[in-house]
Amino acid sequence: MTKTPTNQGKSWDSQESTLRSLARDNTPTGLIAYKLGYTSP
Repeated sequence: MTKTPTNQGKSWDSQESTLRSLARDNTPTGLIAYKLGYTSP
């Protein structure tokens, strides 16, 4: 069985502008998650 991430269910609302900017710049999804703090290095 897989482990549930500790950040599951967190809201992205406060970081929506950053997410949109990174997506517009064609940033890879792994790097976006790292920059927004949704994964550990």
